[in-house]
Amino acid sequence: MTEKQILSEILSTIKQNQSLSSELWAIEDIALFLKISPDSVSKRITKVKTFPKPIKVPTTEGTMNPRWYAQEVREWVKRHKS
Repeated sequence: MTEKQILSEILSTIKQNQSLSSELWAIEDIALFLKISPDSVSKRITKVKTFPKPIKVPTTEGTMNPRWYAQEVREWVKRHKS
């Protein structure tokens, strides 16, 4: 690998990490990441006391769409590996 390729790869990794820190995930995104059903995420995973708290995005209908920071979910998963 050339020095230019290495620097390019490092820059790409930094950019990806920066975008992950502000990326928001819905229940379906978390389900895909964990490879379980959205229903399991909604009924079981989000109820775990240590799971990150959601951001509640309001809609024009007055409902709240919960979203989680992708980075917080990833860090939570890492803390629970055995």
